Amino acid sequence: MSLAKKILIGFVSLIVLLVLAIGILIATVDPNDHRQEITQFISDKTGRELTIGDMQISLFPHLGLSLENAKMSNAQGFEASDFATVDKVNVGVAILPLLKGELEIDALTLHGLNLNLERNAQGVTNWDDLVTKTDGKTEHHKEEEHHQNDSFEELAALSFGGLDIQDSHIQWNDQLNQQTVSLTPFNLSSDAVTFGEFFNVVLQADTQITNPDMQTQTDLSVDIKIEQNGQIEIQNLMQRNELKGETIPVAKLSTELDIPSLKFALGQTQIDLPELVLTYSVKGGKDFIAKELQGKLSLTQLKTDVQKQTTGAQTVKLTYDMQGAEDFALSHATGEINLQNPEFNLASQSLKSGRFTLDGELKGDTLPNGQAKVSLSTQPELNMQAQTAALKDIQLQALDFKASGEVQLSQLKTHPKISSQLALNETNLRRLLTQLGLKIDAVERMSDKTTLTRASAKLAVDFDSQSQAVQVKNLSIKLDDSELKGQASFQNFEKPDIGFNLALDQIDLNRYLPPKPKQAPEPTPETETADTPITLPTELLRNLSIDAKLKAGSVTYDKLNPKNIVATVKGQGGLINLNPLKMDIFKTQLLASASLDVRGKLPKYAFKTDTKNVPVGDVLLAFTDNDRLSGTGSVNANITTAGDRLSAFKQNLNGTAAVNLKDGAIKGFNLAQSIRQAKAKIAGEKAAGPTEELKTDFSSLISEVQITNGVVDTKKLLAQAPYMRINGLGKVNLVKEELDYLVKTKIVASDKGQGGEDLKELNGLTIPVKLKGALKSPKVSLDLESLLEQKAKQEVEKKIEEKKEEVQKKLEDELKSNILKGFKF
Repeated sequence: MSLAKKILIGFVSLIVLLVLAIGILIATVDPNDHRQEITQFISDKTGRELTIGDMQISLFPHLGLSLENAKMSNAQGFEASDFATVDKVNVGVAILPLLKGELEIDALTLHGLNLNLERNAQGVTNWDDLVTKTDGKTEHHKEEEHHQNDSFEELAALSFGGLDIQDSHIQWNDQLNQQTVSLTPFNLSSDAVTFGEFFNVVLQADTQITNPDMQTQTDLSVDIKIEQNGQIEIQNLMQRNELKGETIPVAKLSTELDIPSLKFALGQTQIDLPELVLTYSVKGGKDFIAKELQGKLSLTQLKTDVQKQTTGAQTVKLTYDMQGAEDFALSHATGEINLQNPEFNLASQSLKSGRFTLDGELKGDTLPNGQAKVSLSTQPELNMQAQTAALKDIQLQALDFKASGEVQLSQLKTHPKISSQLALNETNLRRLLTQLGLKIDAVERMSDKTTLTRASAKLAVDFDSQSQAVQVKNLSIKLDDSELKGQASFQNFEKPDIGFNLALDQIDLNRYLPPKPKQAPEPTPETETADTPITLPTELLRNLSIDAKLKAGSVTYDKLNPKNIVATVKGQGGLINLNPLKMDIFKTQLLASASLDVRGKLPKYAFKTDTKNVPVGDVLLAFTDNDRLSGTGSVNANITTAGDRLSAFKQNLNGTAAVNLKDGAIKGFNLAQSIRQAKAKIAGEKAAGPTEELKTDFSSLISEVQITNGVVDTKKLLAQAPYMRINGLGKVNLVKEELDYLVKTKIVASDKGQGGEDLKELNGLTIPVKLKGALKSPKVSLDLESLLEQKAKQEVEKKIEEKKEEVQKKLEDELKSNILKGFKF
């Protein structure tokens, strides 16, 4: 007998004796008799209390262990009483394959597992004490690489019966983040695992999450094959998920992931995924714009290189089909989004790709013919390592709207900055509004229906998130026949700092305003208690800083047509100054300044002007449709006031004003005619009715007033009219809207002009005219008593003068006669 045969017989005999010994041991020993030793050992090693129900050991054909009703206590200081409980555990190893050097393990069965995982407010988990502490140092040996490469070959004889985890419940209680996660139930099962053959894995879990409150249902099925060389192949991966929750804006989100095939090898760095499809479906909530939304996300030729840390695809396509909510403008929207050849580098955190395109179709009653097409394309770039991103060559088209531009972003991780250039091609805004079914009242009421038909814009916009600064450069906006150019800036949202320098070539505002009614509306009756509030954004103005300049070549508004307008505004901390305000208007140049001060309790206002050659009648006609006063001359004013209501505004009115006019008239009464009527009354004659226009001409009018607390006190009122010289004194109470004026008119020797020959007889008389009562409708009257006294006095003086002349003449004649007789010539 050969040595080899003897050794083989001896080895087989040893194995048989070993199996017989194990069999006798299992048959004669009850494992439950050693329960106390097992639980005590666990307690000594972990500090946890372990309890075990019935234990059984089997021998043939499997060496197996079965446990029932096992329980492990929780770590001290945590809420749950048990760390884990399980109703049933089964695991076993086949005996005969083991004798051949092959490892064949039965399915691992876990039924009724309850696992409570916790983390307290200090960040300590209830399994930290079960984890073996290390010093963090790991030794690396060259042999490990060799063992990794050969690991699957060494396990070639391994056969695993699979997993059978049923009716499990996993709880996660995170006191640090005030969140709980509950997987109830959690089921995981698989077919027997054998190298070179596909086995199926099935997972099902219902998850409840708080903070935010969500519920998910997950189902996963996949076929997996593992080769001895480490190659792994996946087929028919289907994963379905359903998400609900009050914290999400939709009623339900359903997704289905489909990966037909996937191959990769452990130890290799590349993973190729021919196709991935994610189907999604959304049921809209009460505040969501869509009633239903569904579509697909598809990726083709997805390639991942773990060593280079790159992931790329040939195409990424997203389709969508949306049904709008009842109160949403769109009833239906469909479209497709494509991204060509995207490649993401994890090391540099950079994205490079081809064109990004969006093509969609919109439907709705507000759209022209019920539908519209939208297209967008751009070239995206991203580099998180350099903290930059870009959207280049943006092209947007929707209906008649076309726009282009580009956007550059930098400092993405710190303080993002945005630099953009945008251009809007010329478009017809009126037609666009009609296409969108939008009716804007201000547009509908414009007097010129050809407005808003030509609009275009170009601008560059820079934004700095750190300083909250927005800069608009190279601004050019064209609207119909007008163009606005310049630049603007805005900084600090809490305390806005605004600046702009804009120039407008021309605009006719009348085209954009409603036509004037042919008949003036009747005035609204006012009540004594009516007091209009003057509302201002006080807090905004106090926090506002502004440095702005506006120029305009020509502006037409109502009957006004100012030209060469320059307005400069500066302000900070609640004090806003408009200085200067210049414009060419009414054949002269207006120069004025104004200010608003809201630093105190009540807003304060100030206005100054010193303008020459002002045609007052044209000004009044333009602003009030009433030229009661006409003439040309200088206007000077320095006025202040304060208040948040109209009554306070008038009550606090103070300052001075002066006018110096020539060759004008005061409409509303004819002073010469009033004097003629008074003359007729004096003579006892019948007064003639009004036959002339109710106006009083003057060749010169000078007026100076002092305004104190809403009362206008005339310090000087001098006028020169044909046949008359006028001066007056009086007050106008703007608070009570009353006036009390006395105008004295002196008839001078002249036979030309207003009154003419009829007033010669009144030469030298001063005729007082009273204006008293309501400011809007004063009573005009002559002081007849004073006039009669002057006339009587004048008649007496005239008779005395005549008598004096007669006596003087007689005396002279007698004296002359006597003297001459004495000389006897």
